[in-house]
Amino acid sequence: MSSQLFHFTGFDKSNGSFKPDIDALEILKRILQSHHLLLTPNKVHLKLPKIGDLLSEIDVGVHMACLTETPLQFIAGHIAKYGKFGLGFTIEWALRNGGQNVVYCDSNAPNSYTHTVAGIGGCLIRNGAAYDIQKVSWIAELAAITERFELRHKREWRFLRAPIIDDKLRGIKFSTEDLQTIVCPRLHIAQIRKILEREGFTPNIMPTEDYWIE
Repeated sequence: MSSQLFHFTGFDKSNGSFKPDIDALEILKRILQSHHLLLTPNKVHLKLPKIGDLLSEIDVGVHMACLTETPLQFIAGHIAKYGKFGLGFTIEWALRNGGQNVVYCDSNAPNSYTHTVAGIGGCLIRNGAAYDIQKVSWIAELAAITERFELRHKREWRFLRAPIIDDKLRGIKFSTEDLQTIVCPRLHIAQIRKILEREGFTPNIMPTEDYWIE
């Protein structure tokens, strides 16, 4: 297990591809300068086991930030998929701010969790969730903390709720004590170090190349 949760900035979920390094770097800089981990809009599709007439699929839009509990020494596979720029936060910070570890479920194998999600979702919809913002948010959050069983190697955590900050962005505030590590290519370390010094952060800076070679 890891004592930190890592968030990487280099994957574009909208098209399933890497962002250019310059874009991933700018997102990292924006997070550091704002002192907030930013949530972004995501589309969630949850397929549940077919159980009678209970709800079997959920499609929702939700703001979220995704992190991994993968220990740094095993992070190469995550870097290869989610980019070269990352931040490591304490698990205590995540828990204080509503972070949630993802529940991994097999859509072909009913269990008590998927049965409950399907039942609650179906009940809410039948009782007018489409016209009730609170009920819609409950369904969205249930779907957003549930993921396919075959992705359990990601050891994922998610933030689904956060205050609105500048420009209507949603973000989770962090302090010097919360931010433990920066993962960054050597080429950009000097630039990142200047921002860290200006913002008062003192994390360890770990070169991406120590963990993954492109």
